[in-house]
This record gives sequence, structure tokens and C-alpha cells, in this order.
Amino acid sequence: MPSAQSASHPAARPAANPRSRKRSRVVLLLLAACFFAPVMLAWLFQSPFLNYTPVATKNFGELISPVVALKFGGAVLQQAKASNAEAQWRLLYLPESTCGSCTARLDLLAHLKQATGREMHRVNLEVWSDAGFTLPPAQAGFTVRAWNPSELAQWRAQLGLQSGGLLLVDPLGNAMMRYPIDFDGSKVRKDLQRLLRASQVGKSQSSGIIS
Repeated sequence: MPSAQSASHPAARPAANPRSRKRSRVVLLLLAACFFAPVMLAWLFQSPFLNYTPVATKNFGELISPVVALKFGGAVLQQAKASNAEAQWRLLYLPESTCGSCTARLDLLAHLKQATGREMHRVNLEVWSDAGFTLPPAQAGFTVRAWNPSELAQWRAQLGLQSGGLLLVDPLGNAMMRYPIDFDGSKVRKDLQRLLRASQVGKSQSSGIIS
């Protein structure tokens, strides 16, 4: 028969497993690390030790500041069909005065438009030149406007194009980026695709964005 003293005291609990205690400490340390690590990293990047500054997105074209509002006048020698003219970004080419047709440049611009894939309907190709410019094939999809030489010279001066060049024009008709006469097609394509992704103007309703 157990004594009264042993009955008044509960049975002693078995000692905790050392492995369980170690596992608990590890879990606590991991939770603390998850909480404090972002704070420490943020402090480290802003500290004098690293002095980290994020690199801004780089445009390959030269930004026109302030933007130049274009007037789409002149004599229309050729008109491209556009599904939604109000939603069009334009690649506007002003060839140098000695260029009669600039076939290689026009072919490159046509390929740049095709490279936008399903966003192709949001891009319009346009040329401003004089009346002596040789028209590209109609199927190439260019709108061509003829200006007199003095007007073209005024536009080039206002747009910062010495002998000619390429403009990236927003759907409101503002020239916002310029490229030299010997522009790099891959750089123009990257700028154009970045703008098409960022802009909601002209995106199809099927993507959930109203044009």
C-alpha cells in the first residue's frame, strides 16, 4: 500500500528529450532569422559599406524633353491602313535629304513592327520626306507625307535631328524619343516593346484592359 507522502505528490515528469530541445532551438533560430534578415539586408545595402543604388531602367533612344507635339500635315502620298489610329504608337522616319528611297532602313522598320508580334496592330510606320521620295510598296504598311524642304528643315531643327533620324511617337502625337539616322534596330525594338508593355492604350479588351 503506497504511503500518504507518495500519494500527495504527483509522479515526476520524465526529462525532456535532448533532441527535442535542440530541434526547438533550431526552429526558433530560423524564425528569428526570417524576421531579422530582411531588416539587416536593407540596412546593409544602405550602409556606407555597400552604398548600393538601384540602376534605373535605361532607354536606348534619347528622350526629347520637353516632348514635341507633332502636326501631321503635309501632303499624304501614301496612307497605311490602321485598325485603330487613336491607339497607334508611331515609328516616324525622317530620312536624310539625299535618300531617294532608303530601302534598307524601311525594311528594317517593317521588321521592327513585325517583331512586336501580337502588339503589331498598335504600331504605325510613317515617313516624312519631300515629294521626290520613292514610295515603298503599299503592302509594307507605311504612311508617307511630303513636306517642302524648308518645313522639313524646321521639323528636324525642332526635333534635334541634324540630317534626319527616327522618332518614337506616342498615341497622342508627341515625339518622345529620337534616334540617329543610322539607328540600331535592336535598341529601337527594345524601347518600343518596353513602351508597349507599359502603356495600356490600344491593348485588346480580351486581355482585360480597355483600349
